[in-house]
Formats: sequence, structure tokens, C-alpha cells
Amino acid sequence: MAFKIGGQNPKSNTTGSESDYKKVTAGEFFAVAIWALGFVYRLDRLRTVLYVFFTSTNGLFNIAYAYVIARAIDLVLSLNSGGIFIFKSVYHILGLLLVLFAVQTVFQSVSGYIGNALSVTLRPKIVRAFYTKLYTLGIQSLEQPEINNRITRANDNLMNIFSFVDDVVREFADIVGLAGSAAALIAFSPLLILAMVVINIPYILWDKRHRGFIYQYSYENTEGFRTAGWTNSQLNSSISLQEIASTSSFSFLDNKYINFYNRYNKKWLAITKRWRLGNGSFGFLTDFVLLYGYFKIFSGLATGAITVGIVTFYTRLMSMVQNGLSNVFRGMNDLTEFAMRVKDTYQLFQFKPLFADGAVQMAKLKEGPKIALDNVSFSYPNSEKRVLNNVSLTIQAGEKVAIVGHNGAGKTTLVKLLCRIYQPTNGKIVVNVDNLSSLALPSWYQNIGVLFQEFNTYPQLSVKENIYIGNASEQVDEVAIRLAAQSADAAAFIDEFPAKFDQILSEKFKGGIRPSTGQWQKLAIARFFYRNAPLVIFDEPTASIDAVSEYNIFNRIYDFFKQKTVIIISHRFSTVRNADRIIVLDHGEIVEEGTHAALMSNNGYYAKAFTLQAKGYAANDNGVAGV
Repeated sequence: MAFKIGGQNPKSNTTGSESDYKKVTAGEFFAVAIWALGFVYRLDRLRTVLYVFFTSTNGLFNIAYAYVIARAIDLVLSLNSGGIFIFKSVYHILGLLLVLFAVQTVFQSVSGYIGNALSVTLRPKIVRAFYTKLYTLGIQSLEQPEINNRITRANDNLMNIFSFVDDVVREFADIVGLAGSAAALIAFSPLLILAMVVINIPYILWDKRHRGFIYQYSYENTEGFRTAGWTNSQLNSSISLQEIASTSSFSFLDNKYINFYNRYNKKWLAITKRWRLGNGSFGFLTDFVLLYGYFKIFSGLATGAITVGIVTFYTRLMSMVQNGLSNVFRGMNDLTEFAMRVKDTYQLFQFKPLFADGAVQMAKLKEGPKIALDNVSFSYPNSEKRVLNNVSLTIQAGEKVAIVGHNGAGKTTLVKLLCRIYQPTNGKIVVNVDNLSSLALPSWYQNIGVLFQEFNTYPQLSVKENIYIGNASEQVDEVAIRLAAQSADAAAFIDEFPAKFDQILSEKFKGGIRPSTGQWQKLAIARFFYRNAPLVIFDEPTASIDAVSEYNIFNRIYDFFKQKTVIIISHRFSTVRNADRIIVLDHGEIVEEGTHAALMSNNGYYAKAFTLQAKGYAANDNGVAGV
């Protein structure tokens, strides 16, 4: 089963319903169980096969023990009735017990070792499979609230996948053991087996019902858990705590966190109390069935129908059947509840991207591509408001274009469309001669470099690695890394670091230091100088950088990326004056375009905004960079 998620049609945004938490059908349960087994098997084939075999067959040893001991008791009693006891008469039985002990010890040891090994070795593999799946789904799918709720639930239960598989295997082992012991006991009393099954039904139904209540309550509070989790993360972050401390908002956030859990836990405890009391009451009923079984067995002994050894065998079998039924039925409830939790992870792995990837393979370009937008419009999912409205624009190969406009004009949305993070609602984008949507994403991404407003920082990496990650598919080029740092106006402060280009960029690691926000942005810019892609897009690249560095960086961008297509997004009109062409966006539409000189002579939107910003720069004594 495959699911498509997200979409610009609100109706297609449904990825689950209230019924998801109310039940898991038998078909869904087996689908989840088979997927989980297959998922674990694909991650570690040999260990999974060995674990299933050694664990599932382990339950048969108890039946063998019971029968051998019963035969030993009868043999000893028969010998003892003659007043003698000869060891060699029972040594073969003792030898068989010893063999059983040894084999079971081996099975238990192997099963335990492999289980521990799987729980450890699977952890990073499962995490990797999860974040790889999210990566393949695409940002447009992942930004929707309901998808985030499902991701939260899936992530919370990610490490439970092997536990679920472990429980499935142990449930199978319990069924194998129950089948064996029931087959042996049914010959003595079929009615006893039937009574033991029937008397467990009320307990199972009560238990199942209240497990559903617990999961429903947890499901309905997913967004509350997300909110509390974010609050917890902020209260644990040294960076966030700076503002929290200075605004004296710790108590407010602390109350938001703890009040949610106080409300949640109060109802959870009430449901659990009723659940456990009922389980104890229904469990007591099974004792009456056991009394009936003991009566049947002892009656058989009194009439001579069975021997003392067989009495021992049947009483042990009866206990094994009762425990087996309890374990199997309770295990099914456990697994059903577990399946409800794992189902979110299962379904997430079935999801397909909303938009299928293209099939056209774009070669690695040496020069910048031509890009044409043909009547492109776009509305975000679940919104009818057009962020871009019938935008038509041609950017020539190797052209240096600046796109400017006020916040919310649609500049960043345009970048996301060019990156195929989103697809146009209407219209098309053509790269050279190919529709952008027809290109295979990896082949497109190898030809672009994008610095977003919310750029990534990698504090666990060195300066060199933070720059190199911009083109990590190639061998490290030390000279190019230094050149990129110089172009981003970052070389000077890097040389002041104790470890220079090998400096780790977080004080939370040994020998690490914390760069300023402006330094981080310069390193991010250096990363994309180092990438040196045929198409380079800078989205507000200098928001945290001083005006002089901003002026220098913009001039170097135009010189550095010769014969490359460069798109610079900015709301600072004055810093893009040297672009080949300036595009002015307002409310999702192109209202002006031309060179700086031409736009200033038009005395329109651009000229007025440029003049207003220039006055602001002059007032702040930033005239060198501003005008």
C-alpha cells in the first residue's frame, strides 16, 4: 500500500483519521507485523533469521522437560515399590535431561546474544532509514501540520520497531509452546481446554478496550506533546536561554511545559487505574477453571486411571496451557497496541512524494543555465492566496540577476520553486530546454547552489568541513576552501581561531568555540563560493553581516561566478545595484525590471525604496556600503 501525502488541495492533506487510534484491523496488524519483520530483516539479514529460529523454538523444551520428569517419577516409584533403587535404571533419563538442559542453555544464550546485538546494531540503521525516508519525501510534504504530527508519533516509536519485532517473535514462540502443551492436554480433557479459552475472553476484551482508551488519549494529545517538546528544547538550549533569562520568561515556559503534563497525567492515571482493577477481577475467574482441572486430574489418580508421573505431567501441562493462553492473549493485545503505535512509522515508510521525480538526467553543466518562468503562480498548501501570480521571467545563461522586494513579496517562494521544494500551482519553469519538473532531482541539484535565509550551521564540524560540505561529493580542495573563505570575507577571523581551519565551532565540544551570527553567515557564504555551481542562488545572504563586509561580498559574487547564472534575493535595494538586471517583486507580481540606472530614472517603486533605504544608511553612518 502506498500513500501520497500533502498537496495543494486541502482535501488531499488528510493522512489519517480519528479511526487510526481506535483499532487496528487484523489485516492492518499483519501488514504492520510483516513490514516490521521485513524492515529489520533488510537491515540485518543473518541475525534476524537466527534470532527468529532460536527464540521461536525455545518454548518446546518445557513440554519435553515435563514429559521426561513424569516418566522418571513413574520409573522411580515402580523401582521403589520393590524396595530397591538402582541408579543405572534411570541414568538414561537423567542423561536425557542433561542433554535438554545443555541444548536449551545454548538456545537461550544464542537467542539472548543475538537479541542484544540486534537492539544495538539496528539503532543507527533504523535512524538512518528514517531520516533518509524523510529526505526522499520532499519539503513540501514535510511542512504540513498533520504530517508533522505523524512524524512526531513515528519518531517517538522509531526505536520500538525492533521491540515490536521481538514481541512478534516471542508471541510466535508462545503460540508454538501453547499449541504443543494444548495438544498433549486435550487428549486428557477437551472440555478443560475449551473452558480455559472461554474464561480468558472477558479479560482480553476489557484489556483491549482500555489499551485503546490509552492510545486514543495519547493520539489526541500529539500536538500537545509537540508543543511541550519544543518548550523543553528551548529550556535546554544555552542559546535560547539567553533571551529567556533576559526576559524573565523561564517561569512562564516552565508552567506551559509542566501544566500540560499535569493535565495529561491526571486523566492517564484515571484510565490506567480502572484498567488494572478490571484486569485483576477478570484474572481471578481463571482460578476456578484451574480448580476444575485439578479435580479431574486427582480423580483420575484416585481411580488408578493415571499414574503419579502423569499427574505431575498433566498438572504442569495445565499450568503451561493457562500461562500460555494468558501470554498469547495478552501478547495479542500488547501487539495490537504496539501495532497502533508502530503503524504511524509503517505508514510513513509507505508514503510517496506528492510529486513524482522527473526522469530526464541533466548533465553537469560548465556554464550557467538559462531559466524561463512562464506564467508561474503558486499558493501554499491549504491556502487559496496566491504568493506568486502569473510571473513570467527569463534569466539568460550567465546573467547576474537581483530580485528585490519587501518582506512577503514572494522572493523566497520563487527560490523554493527553482529548487523544486515546491511545484508551481500553475505555469511552468524551463531550464535551458527542459521543464524543471521533468528533471531527475539529483541531476538538477548537482547544478545548483542555494544559500537560504535559514542556512544550516554544523557546530560539530570544523571550519574546513563547514565549507567543504558545500561540495562534499568531490575531493577536498584546500586551495579552493581558502579562496572561498577569502571571497566570503571570512579568512581574517578564521586565522584568529586557535585551530584556524580545523577549529570546531561549538563551545560544547572540547577545544571548540562559538562563532558570532555574522561569522556563521560568512562561513555559509564561503560554503557556496566553494560549491561554485553553474546556478547560484543567494537568498538574503548578508542579513547578519556588517555593511562593509556586505558591500565587499556582493562585489565578489559578481566577479567570482563568471559565466555562471547568479540569482540574488534581497530586500536591501542598495546592495544589488551592480547586478546585470534587477527584478522588483510586489505582492507576487513583477512590477519593474531593468538596470539600477534605468530603474532610478523611472522614479518608480525601486527608486523610491532605494532612496528611502539610502537615507536610513546615511543616518546610521553606513554610507560606504549603502549607497
